[in-house]
Amino acid sequence: MADTALDQLQTAIKRQWSRVPSQKAKPYVNAFTATVRSGTKITAKVVGNHGTYTVSIQLDAQALTSACSCYIGKHGYCHHCEALALTFLRDPGQFKVVTPTQRKDVRLIVVRASDAPTYVQHGAADLGIAGRDVLHEHGGAGLYQ
Repeated sequence: MADTALDQLQTAIKRQWSRVPSQKAKPYVNAFTATVRSGTKITAKVVGNHGTYTVSIQLDAQALTSACSCYIGKHGYCHHCEALALTFLRDPGQFKVVTPTQRKDVRLIVVRASDAPTYVQHGAADLGIAGRDVLHEHGGAGLYQ
């Protein structure tokens, strides 16, 4: 099944940023945690010189925008935003896909099957779906079939 939002976001990011990171962005490429994609928006956290920054890039009907909580990135396009863009282009699969539902109290998170037991075990998800082989590999402590 095609993911139109993913394709649109990748295309817009490729138009905005070079595939080669600047010297300032290079140390931050692939250094992100809490990587999430919801539709055409990606967010993540990265440790910078003055703390941990929240970085986001979003494609809407008008344009591609970015923002960072660092002192440079308030209006976007700082080196952390550039690094997030390149991290996403290199491996969009590392971003958890969060899908909103019609119920405000329910969100769907798409993760690798091998990660589902960890999310459930640590309380990040109430329910996970994975094959029996994944449960056996994980050890299954506190997990049920």
